[in-house]
Amino acid sequence: MAERQVNNVELFCSQLWDALFDAVAKTRCLGAIEKRVLQHLWAEGTVGSWTCEDYPGHAEFARRLKISRQRLESALAKLEYKGFVKATWSGSQADEICYLLNPLLVEDAYQRVKRFKSA
Repeated sequence: MAERQVNNVELFCSQLWDALFDAVAKTRCLGAIEKRVLQHLWAEGTVGSWTCEDYPGHAEFARRLKISRQRLESALAKLEYKGFVKATWSGSQADEICYLLNPLLVEDAYQRVKRFKSA
């Protein structure tokens, strides 16, 4: 019985994650680079605190995404302006930035998964 519950939880979490990334992919107010940046922030983020605490810095994050640092910084500025993320400082160092991720995206995905399961 406990194994079945674990499988159900894992399935629900997988569906939730898929719904979140699908919602980001289908968002019309974001450009392609902005979508990639947001998806990678979520993939590296901590859902419990809604943050990407281990943000590696602009240069490394741009390298991972295979885009220029300028394009990354532009995408992050647009995401912040549109309310998808918020830059904040994670530590005592001025260069220790992290990004707060908008939990309303997860709430929307959660509601869609619940509706799908109850239909």
